[in-house]
Amino acid sequence: MIDEATRVTITNSSLIDHIFTNTTEKISDSDVIHTGISDHSLVFAIRKISVIDKQENILAIRNMKHFNEERFIEDLLKQPWEHVDFSAEDPSAMWEIWKKIFLDVLDKHAPL
Repeated sequence: MIDEATRVTITNSSLIDHIFTNTTEKISDSDVIHTGISDHSLVFAIRKISVIDKQENILAIRNMKHFNEERFIEDLLKQPWEHVDFSAEDPSAMWEIWKKIFLDVLDKHAPL
């Protein structure tokens, strides 16, 4: 990656510092910085990194401690299922209505 002299004196210059990689596409820049403080220059390489946006995994569980299947079924039978218009043209809307009715009852009997 480095192709210029890294040690420069009045009488000679030489390339004595190297940076090697087998994946040059992962390096965005490399160079030599002549600081003037010493006859030995600074070499550097900047590696590309990609930041992965980590999302928190939230696990929701239902409390089944007081779940009573008979009461759950009774409440399901009392729901206004006629609001799920099975003759409707939009299956997605039907699904959302059905899901809301069901989850409301489930949340009552087995809360998250």
